[in-house]
Amino acid sequence: MRSADNRPPRTADGVHRPRGPLAIALVIAVALLALAGTTAAAAPNHAAATPSSAATLASVKAILDQYSKPVEFHAPGPPVNAKAVKGKKIFFLAVSTQLPFVQLLINGVKSGAAAAGLQVEIGDAQYQTTEAVRLVNQAVSEKVGAIVNFGYSTDSLSGPLQAAKAAGIPIINAFYGDPSVPTKAQTAQWNLKANSTYCYSCAAALVADWAIYATKLKLHAMMTWDPTAPSSAALKRGFAREIAKWCPKTCSASYVSTTGADTFALTTAAAANAVRDPATNFIFPQYDGFIAAVLPPIMAANAQNRVMVGSDNADIAQMQQMAAGTPVKVDIGSPVAWSGWAVVDQSLRAMTGMPPSPDEHLPLRVFDAVNVHKVNLKADEGTWYGPIDYRLSYKRLWGVAK
Repeated sequence: MRSADNRPPRTADGVHRPRGPLAIALVIAVALLALAGTTAAAAPNHAAATPSSAATLASVKAILDQYSKPVEFHAPGPPVNAKAVKGKKIFFLAVSTQLPFVQLLINGVKSGAAAAGLQVEIGDAQYQTTEAVRLVNQAVSEKVGAIVNFGYSTDSLSGPLQAAKAAGIPIINAFYGDPSVPTKAQTAQWNLKANSTYCYSCAAALVADWAIYATKLKLHAMMTWDPTAPSSAALKRGFAREIAKWCPKTCSASYVSTTGADTFALTTAAAANAVRDPATNFIFPQYDGFIAAVLPPIMAANAQNRVMVGSDNADIAQMQQMAAGTPVKVDIGSPVAWSGWAVVDQSLRAMTGMPPSPDEHLPLRVFDAVNVHKVNLKADEGTWYGPIDYRLSYKRLWGVAK
């Protein structure tokens, strides 16, 4: 995931995966060859905006205004009796624990579990599927109360997950596409009970809204994505739908697949190709950790006054870049530690035999070059979203606080 303060690329399993330092100047040429077969959308449509453009812009701005405000807590479902499973253990399988995002998420899981009277055991697979299999089998032998899978597809862990099912242990996926309820087939095969995540397509729609408004209905964007990753596919879906909704005739977007081991290099090459087109005015790398891959070609082309950059995750490095006045102009965030409590909520529902929450209602907030100066970037990232006490709200929902 992140290097230092950045959330890095996601793998085909939908998880961020770190990359080592890259000599960007050396990899662009290779990556351009890899992109040669990429199919992009049609060329930008330069038709004039319709007579209703003022009304359209007002509607888009109303959405942005709504999502720029401090967030609220919305209960994900009916109350849960956490005391009924007090003392049980959640096993949290992480693709790696060495990344700041994962550490923040784990801290949220631990604090939420402690509030609910649960134990937490962390399994660090260190990017090794064989180690992930071993860790899940170990959790099954320990007869844990629930297993949280962060970073692996259920197919890749099918054997040990079936063993967990045989032992009656529920499985919860974390950050796997948009909010959803597992299918009957998934529950039958792996005892997959819930998916704890935020709405990626909604986040991408907000990126589109900001770019549409900033360009006055003349957005000509390039977006990178990974068609094999559910979260990335949701991002593309949300971005494309919002453009089709507001300005199908005057806006356009091309979508470049950057799947593979050289995702960072492919993203750099995609940005280099995009800035060569003088119509390009916005670049959306699928996660904001990839902004590090698109800024150099923008600066090299002296296009920093023409091409804006936006993405999702609201990681500290990109928030700082936005505050400093770089081409990074918008970043959609969802509080990470809060997401850890959402994981605990879904685990409690599964362990107590309740139906899963179809949506944990994890909030989204639009951060741009205006309101980024109104948050304290040196404070805990949870404070960026407003004064809401989500911890107390969850405790009350679980029956462990008044």
